[in-house]
Amino acid sequence: MPKFCANLTMLWNEVAFMDRFAAAAKAGFTGVEYLFPYEHDKDRLAAELKKHGLSQVLHNLPAGDWAKGERGIGCHPDRVKEFQAGVATAIEYATAGFFLSYSKQALDIITAVGSDNLFLQFDLYHAQVMEGDLARTIETSLKLIPHMQLADNPGRNEPGTGEINYPFLFAHMDRLGYSGWVGCEYKPKTTTDAGLGWVRPYLAR
Repeated sequence: MPKFCANLTMLWNEVAFMDRFAAAAKAGFTGVEYLFPYEHDKDRLAAELKKHGLSQVLHNLPAGDWAKGERGIGCHPDRVKEFQAGVATAIEYATAGFFLSYSKQALDIITAVGSDNLFLQFDLYHAQVMEGDLARTIETSLKLIPHMQLADNPGRNEPGTGEINYPFLFAHMDRLGYSGWVGCEYKPKTTTDAGLGWVRPYLAR
């Protein structure tokens, strides 16, 4: 069964960010991810991870000016130095980075580049909105997918609130031998803890 990690940017917004590590561990998660950790001291983050026995699975590269609507700057040829500086900062916080795009476009780029250190972060929610055909994409591209993220559609809430058949997809991942993480990057419909019923059977295994 895939390993589920809690996205601390999206979950437990009822409490302060640094308190979400304890909440994730209490709920049974062993891994966490977040969008942007850069406003927090990296040593404090490391201490919280160690204290609660959690793995930091993923975080994003600096995205530019988020408040002004920027969601990434890697495609801007006039901002190469800013992007490179962002990568350097990200490396201080983690050892790997992932880039989002349309999955077909991203897979074509990965194939063209030919690097053994370039992978696809497959966001099931966004892929459903933009492309669909989730099971087939997972099956045909599994070797290039070390990390997935989930939310249901519409609404971007927890699994079981929308149209995506997550029990089928989880079983499909099992059949294919997927051993990577699946990040819970959704907006709880009510409170985080109240909406964790879908994942508890998997965390208990």
